Amino acid sequence: MRMTLGRTGRLVMSLAAFVVLALGATVAQAEEVFRGIVFEAETGLVLGTDDDMVFVLEGRDMSRYVDAYVLVGGNVRVEEDGTQVLDVTRVEFEPETPVQNDDAPYFDELQPPAVEANPQ
Repeated sequence: MRMTLGRTGRLVMSLAAFVVLALGATVAQAEEVFRGIVFEAETGLVLGTDDDMVFVLEGRDMSRYVDAYVLVGGNVRVEEDGTQVLDVTRVEFEPETPVQNDDAPYFDELQPPAVEANPQ
């Protein structure tokens, strides 16, 4: 006796295949974007972000960006030891932001003194 899938069986199999494909698509990570400075560390090239996160950079040669302020996009994964790794998919230089320094003179102190038009 030969068993075949009926209409209901084929429908159930189709739905099961759809669910498996849909779940696979939701597992794919969305690209995240971070802004920060690339520097060298013991683990390799690292991105120190503006919000104090640190990522080991992989996926692209980032050596030309060392000590540069950059905008980096990619997928984040966490290694077994807890290291956060950013698989870089895109990178671009960002303009430098001014460094806040309490010892720097105020803007007014940098201006030349005012000169009167008719000194008498």
